[in-house]
Amino acid sequence: MTISIPLGPLKNRDRRHERNNHLTRLRNNSMDDDQKKNKAHDPAIEIRRSGVKVGGYMIPERHPLDVNPSLTFRPMVSAISRSAREKTLDEQIHNLREKVSQQSAELEKHDKVGQLNKTIIASLEQDISELKSKESLRHLLDRVGDIARQTLLLKDGQLKALFDTNETCPAYVVSIDLRRSTELMLKARKPRMFAEFITSLADQLREVILTNYGVFDKFTGDGILAFFPEFFSGETAGLLAVEAAQKCHQLFSDHYARNRQCFTSVLMDTGLGIGVDYGDVSIVQMSGALTVVGAPVVYACRLGGAQAGQTLVNQPAYEELLSRSSEYIDFKESSILVKHEGAMLAYEVRRNEKAIRIVDPEWMSWEAETKDQQTQELATHDAAQPAAANEKNVDEGDSNTNAASPE
Repeated sequence: MTISIPLGPLKNRDRRHERNNHLTRLRNNSMDDDQKKNKAHDPAIEIRRSGVKVGGYMIPERHPLDVNPSLTFRPMVSAISRSAREKTLDEQIHNLREKVSQQSAELEKHDKVGQLNKTIIASLEQDISELKSKESLRHLLDRVGDIARQTLLLKDGQLKALFDTNETCPAYVVSIDLRRSTELMLKARKPRMFAEFITSLADQLREVILTNYGVFDKFTGDGILAFFPEFFSGETAGLLAVEAAQKCHQLFSDHYARNRQCFTSVLMDTGLGIGVDYGDVSIVQMSGALTVVGAPVVYACRLGGAQAGQTLVNQPAYEELLSRSSEYIDFKESSILVKHEGAMLAYEVRRNEKAIRIVDPEWMSWEAETKDQQTQELATHDAAQPAAANEKNVDEGDSNTNAASPE
């Protein structure tokens, strides 16, 4: 049996590549030696490609999404509307990117070192620094709850400074993984139905984390990663992490029951596996996003391979929870098989029926001040509206009088 392969598309592709290479050779041959030398050493060429280092800063590369500030990336935020202040921040970021782009283009035009270049570079350094600061705030706003967002926007950088000064900090890391997610995907009646099922689930899991004073890190494809730093989540950070884990288990059960029609057959032994660990982590900016790294992240993710419906904590997390919150949590020794490590001791945790007492984080004391500031701004805005209307009426009256008076 002979199989024929159509060569037409391949030949056309080769012809296009050959033509493009030929045009490139013609352009290079048309330049004299001085032009080639200038092009080879022209730092402006790199500005358009991947950015250029100016005064220790890297000019960020342009991205198609930068054209429209309304398209700013916000992971898993379909259920959260942007406030006017967040929109203003997005516009400021967009304008700064435009300004940096214009300055870098202007820098390209001046190939001689002079006073003008120094002025542009100094202004560029300042704008890039401001842009990085605002982008860092933007990334943080996407990962905390409503109260923290309002505090970040209104409180002169106090909460933002907490994150900046606590780059390395003790935290509880929570890894949530959907067990048997591959089988669930294959049993979905349509790919789109599974996509809607998993994204809706991730949105709701994110909301549980945020309402318990956690920080959302990322959507992992079939789960989420979050962390509860003590400086942000407060003294009861560990208890909040366990409380959030228990609510996430219940949330999945309800969500799965509501969406059984999405699957050709309904698996009964699927659910969330949740792993928790405690220790020092580093909060870093990676690929333009806020994320957490460290050994607790590694072991939380490994413990996320727990059986459906289980929450497993590692030894350091167990010791902290036992010393601080044992009256609210039930512990049971368990184990989990970890790749390349073998069987590892873990502790299954569950919230008991005792009502918990949550100690508000220190920054929550700023909430009352934030509300007072919002009230003052609203009152100022409301007072300005009648004044503006009266001024408009006076202007209209004057214009009508002038129009009616004889020359």
